[in-house]
Amino acid sequence: MSINTTAVQGSHTIEKLKFTLVIITSMGMLYNNIIFGKIGTYPFSLPLIFTVLFYLLCIPDWLAQDAKIRSPFFLPVIVLLIYQFIVHGWIMEGLYNIEWVRSFALLTLYGGIFLVSGPIKMSRSILPTLARIIVWISIIMGSVGIIQFALANMIGWQPQLLPEALLLRIVDLRSDSLRFGGIVRATGLAYEPSFYGTGMVMALSFQFIFLDWYPDVLKGVRFSRIAMVLALGGLIASLSLAAWGVMGVILILRQLNAINSKNFFRGIMGLAVLSVFIIPLWPKIENRWTTGNDYSMIHRIWSSIELIVAPGEDLLSSLIGTGVGLDSTSARVWEVFISNLNADFIEYLSTAEIAISIVNGFSCIAVSSGWIGLAVNIAFVLAAFRFSIAEMKRYPYILAAIVGYFFTNARYLWPEWWFLLLMIVNLYDGKFQNAVIYSRKYTEPARRKVQYKAFPLQKF
Repeated sequence: MSINTTAVQGSHTIEKLKFTLVIITSMGMLYNNIIFGKIGTYPFSLPLIFTVLFYLLCIPDWLAQDAKIRSPFFLPVIVLLIYQFIVHGWIMEGLYNIEWVRSFALLTLYGGIFLVSGPIKMSRSILPTLARIIVWISIIMGSVGIIQFALANMIGWQPQLLPEALLLRIVDLRSDSLRFGGIVRATGLAYEPSFYGTGMVMALSFQFIFLDWYPDVLKGVRFSRIAMVLALGGLIASLSLAAWGVMGVILILRQLNAINSKNFFRGIMGLAVLSVFIIPLWPKIENRWTTGNDYSMIHRIWSSIELIVAPGEDLLSSLIGTGVGLDSTSARVWEVFISNLNADFIEYLSTAEIAISIVNGFSCIAVSSGWIGLAVNIAFVLAAFRFSIAEMKRYPYILAAIVGYFFTNARYLWPEWWFLLLMIVNLYDGKFQNAVIYSRKYTEPARRKVQYKAFPLQKF
């Protein structure tokens, strides 16, 4: 039986392109301010373009009938979509609400990546490509943020990185600087500084995963150490307390795993170096902790907790929520925010006709989908580890990165969150899957059966 070498190479190229799109889109927070027009009011951003391309690359598998449902996300996605359609679309008549229809369509688009992707075949030749992408995104985006921070604060120059036609928002860095005593925050190519900081956290987290799971691959990529330093510098320049907090938890949990190794000493030294940069800024950072607006850390935390504990006005609304995309219509959100906001800021919002928005992903889901929807979405986090509690305990910092990412923003109907989960589970699978299995299927025809014993939920 002859082997079609061209077909094998073509299939391998498609798998590499799939992984490239997944890793780039999962770090889309770093460049989510770049758009190429709008579909109605929804921006046609780079992450959205990458999502469409990912769907197109999955078509050959479906045409060849090679796609198999082996994703641990399959059941949660199906339950979530059916729940939203029946409860909010049909019973609560969301089908007649254009905002719900638009939001449900986006939820189907992004949740659907788990249904069409099938088992992405990872090989050793793909891993170096992923590592290089992570390294160079960290270098480029980290450098942009650091240079932006230095120029704005040292000489007062705010460079325009791209033409206005390609930007979703013209970021006025100085308009946000009053919250830090006049310090201008770096935003890179992101929509705002907190998004940029969160994107840098993801870049660092991926580097940590490669160091722990594929150390030989990352060490073989040039400038990998410089990439980590620049990513950390970009994170600091964002002055995002939420991103800093998540990164702090990640570093602590990761070092606890290495408490008996030389890496523990390196981690302590890294935290010491980090504190050298943070301590001088602390008096200005402290202002943000107590300032009377919805962006202050203490108000964000208390508001998020209250909305998760009681997302609706009564038991029924807390169970089922308002419907995806309709969280802004909840009277409960106004009640919680008003109880935590400064009176002067409330008056400013009313005068400027600015709507209050939820800035925490779990709170957003609790309000829009209720406790039922929140439970289903928590299942997505567990599915990233294929529901293995042992693996979560073994790598708690990765769990902290996933949860922390969603805690810092409410970008639920955007592709970054969904591709992040897809990236984690495929890297996790690759940790157990001997990479040569992929090539042996073609180079050693005598071995007709390939056993996947390492995957606890390989098939449904």
